[in-house]
Amino acid sequence: AMIESYRRSPDEENFDQALAMCPKCIFAFTRPSVNSDVKAILADSKCEQAESPFWAMCYALREYTTVGPGEKRLPVSGSIPDMHCETSAYVELQNLYREQQQAATDWIFSCAKPQLARPRAEANSLSPVPAKENALSRAEVMNFVKHSHCLSVVRTTSLQEEAE
Repeated sequence: AMIESYRRSPDEENFDQALAMCPKCIFAFTRPSVNSDVKAILADSKCEQAESPFWAMCYALREYTTVGPGEKRLPVSGSIPDMHCETSAYVELQNLYREQQQAATDWIFSCAKPQLARPRAEANSLSPVPAKENALSRAEVMNFVKHSHCLSVVRTTSLQEEAE
């Protein structure tokens, strides 16, 4: 109804498209709230230990959504759906969302990186985790931020446990 109120003539294609894309756009243009699956991951004890890049990013995401700039919401994905509008307006809007995603990526990267550098009490001190396995790249964090609304963890037995 609100979108229809701005229509000046019945043949404006961009209004028809806006109405058809409304469900997708609402999700794309808003920062999603933290759903129950993501909440469970952020509450996991591995999140606090942050012993791998994934868990360090989860720790940083938890901080982002609690004490950081997230204000109890997840970061935007950084992309917007295709739509009919002036190219300059679309590019401006797209750049705005990319800037917001980049700011969230930078914040989460700067929070996650120190978590991987923390000293840990290793269960097997003879075989510490190699440093390259704890490396964290900005591209990895950007992908994590883009898909943070649909995180899930699947726990299975390790191959070593299955072999025993």
